Amino acid sequence: MNGRNGRNTTLSKSQQKKRTYQFTVKAEEAGTPLDRWCVIHFSGLTIKQARRELRIRNIRVDQRSIREFSRPVRQGERIAWTTFRPLVTPETPKQELHWDHVGGRPNLLFRDRHLAILDKPSDIPVEPTPKEDKRVCLRQLELLLKEEGVHAKKRYVTAAHRLDAGASGVVAFATSKSAASSLGRQFQERTAKRTYEVIVVGSVEKDKDILRDYMGSVGKGLQRGIVSSSRGKLAITHYEVLQRYKDVSHLRVQIETGRTHQIRVHMAHLGHPIVGDWLYCPKEKAAECPKAKRLFLHAKELTLVHPHTDEEMTFSSPLPAQMQAYLDAM
Repeated sequence: MNGRNGRNTTLSKSQQKKRTYQFTVKAEEAGTPLDRWCVIHFSGLTIKQARRELRIRNIRVDQRSIREFSRPVRQGERIAWTTFRPLVTPETPKQELHWDHVGGRPNLLFRDRHLAILDKPSDIPVEPTPKEDKRVCLRQLELLLKEEGVHAKKRYVTAAHRLDAGASGVVAFATSKSAASSLGRQFQERTAKRTYEVIVVGSVEKDKDILRDYMGSVGKGLQRGIVSSSRGKLAITHYEVLQRYKDVSHLRVQIETGRTHQIRVHMAHLGHPIVGDWLYCPKEKAAECPKAKRLFLHAKELTLVHPHTDEEMTFSSPLPAQMQAYLDAM
């Protein structure tokens, strides 16, 4: 912003005043994972941003720093966020979005007042990232609610779980705060069931197995790896070979836990990285890794309990044409 004499008068962070936003956990919210609770109440934060704010101690619980992102919140706890950022509300002006901005209409498998289930394509992230804020599934749902005439004050969308940007398939969103709390508890307590299909490099030896390891950050950036129990969190992955081909194997995978890049890390550690996974295909296997234009990881099926009707529901997505064509060519 320019002053009368033409000089830049935009305030730096050191000149801006920090604000603290505080909420108290209600009885019906108890049990919601802390990071999800923060996304629900501190509007404008994505799950990654909430975890960063917790990590650098900008978000505190009863004035204490909590680094365990998935820790269930407890009734009566006061959770405060101190930040330079204004809290986004339904009245906060936003840039007008259109379908071409957000990557087109979402492929809905189910939707009602509380729950939206999408069949996510492989080239669109679930939530905003530092590199992409508009062309994401969350923005698609926000625009859909607006188009349907849902009042700005009642528009609410948050992802219930993770799915890597390069992956495809079934992903659940809460479209009410009460649904977000319910879904958060289901994934926290491992009652929601997730099934995936992957195509991995090489011939997997065992027909089926259960992988149990501790996972955590390794080096800089997004990469995760197998670490000691003191440095990571337990990750449990079940796999079954559907079919072996000359150079690859087609697997069905189920996860009990939901660690970042869990399936990708476990498959790479097994010696069979997922086809198209540039992050976890080691240099010594680069020549063996078949070329693919996408990550061959697909969220095939999701079973959960509807947050308001208590009905158990299962949603599924067929294997994408690109993955099927790849197998057919084997």
